[in-house]
Amino acid sequence: MKRLTLLAAVFAIFALVGCEKGVEGEGDTIYYTTTDGAKVEINDAHFDVEVSSNTYSNGVGTIVFNGPLVTVGETAFAGCTNLSSVTLPSNVRFIGKDAFSGCTALSGVSLGDYLTEIHSYAFYGCTSLTEVVLPSRVAIIGDHAFAHCSSLARVEASEKLVTIESSAFFHCDALVEFDLTRNNSLYEIKFAAFDECNALESIEVPASFAYLHEKAFFHAASLKSFKIHAPKRATSSVDMFTNVHEDFAIYVPMALVADYKAVNYWKLYQIIGF
Repeated sequence: MKRLTLLAAVFAIFALVGCEKGVEGEGDTIYYTTTDGAKVEINDAHFDVEVSSNTYSNGVGTIVFNGPLVTVGETAFAGCTNLSSVTLPSNVRFIGKDAFSGCTALSGVSLGDYLTEIHSYAFYGCTSLTEVVLPSRVAIIGDHAFAHCSSLARVEASEKLVTIESSAFFHCDALVEFDLTRNNSLYEIKFAAFDECNALESIEVPASFAYLHEKAFFHAASLKSFKIHAPKRATSSVDMFTNVHEDFAIYVPMALVADYKAVNYWKLYQIIGF
């Protein structure tokens, strides 16, 4: 409890500093905390702007760049096992492949408002990460982006999320909520995106949804419902839902029930109208 309170206080400080910097139009600093009070060893060459300094004092680390940071590049923080929280500046657009992979102590991350894409394996194996709130502009979650985040319990999807790539949340076996309430853009969920998400009980996709790929919910043992708000029948694939809960059902608009029941592979599942 003390650790959570401390982390909340640190993020409050980050938020205040971030607001002040936003007023000044700056976006050249990453703030972070570590488990051992030591600065993280980063791969300087994997940012799109030169690193000016990397210091740690008074319980907070700061990485200052020589200009606005747009890209956190490949393996930038990979394997930083002492990294416990990170706040990215608002103008970061891209998080590169393996940027935070293997950061096993990372339990909190604050993503910038202008982030649009999280690349492959970006947070792979961040086993202490418990919640992710995606900023509104995030359109793509790359393949294996959050795979093996074994403590990840909740994800709040962005308004503009279009694609969830293959195995994006593979083996996130603590994931109980994937919230698409804000979203109005999701088009497709790709191969094995939620494979082995054994705690996930339901998911509800918006009217924009059009394509569910093969084995998207493979080994999702607790999944009981998949609700589709799209006004047209979505495209199906083989084995979309495998080893799900025995009471599993797909909920679709009442006018589309007959259509879904007549088509491979949807007709293999219980179809209920709403």
